[in-house]
Amino acid sequence: MNKKNLLSIVFFFVIIFSLSAQDISNRGHQQQLKTGVGFVFCGTGDLMGTSLYSEYHYFYNHYISVSPMISFMSLKEESDHLLENENIKNIGTSVYVHPFNGEDFSFSFGAGVLLRQFNYSVATDITTAYQFEETYIAPGEHYSTTQYGIGYSIGAGFAFNIAEGVDFSFQEKLQNDTNGNITWDSQIGVIFSF
Repeated sequence: MNKKNLLSIVFFFVIIFSLSAQDISNRGHQQQLKTGVGFVFCGTGDLMGTSLYSEYHYFYNHYISVSPMISFMSLKEESDHLLENENIKNIGTSVYVHPFNGEDFSFSFGAGVLLRQFNYSVATDITTAYQFEETYIAPGEHYSTTQYGIGYSIGAGFAFNIAEGVDFSFQEKLQNDTNGNITWDSQIGVIFSF
């Protein structure tokens, strides 16, 4: 699915739900703060690691929220001869649709844009050389690079109410940028509604 089709679908849902929506989100709250941790996989280097994230949701109506977000990802792989690190910082904004937004359970999905800073570093031991793409790292050397890019984010998740104004959430998020750095983040967190 190309970006135009995806944006058209999101726009369609925004219009449809706006015409038939209520004024506020579930349980009478218009704002939510979602924060948590995740287990992330990055296709660049096939590394795994962890993430920290925060999202602020402002509900336009019962079904639609706009959500600025920030996340930090740290990925590392170490062997006897090689150390690879990736540190990723994302900021972005998404539009979420909440088709099931009940008292005890909610489900949402959304898409948006992001800005990304991608730091990659690799170090070799004194006996091992390493090459990726057109970059050669000699034995005992260190290499690092920083890339900046824009991209998209697609996510879906659900939440369970655990107390008044507090939910436990689980969401999956796929992100990609103009440099081809694809990440898949499985996130758990807490939602505070106010």
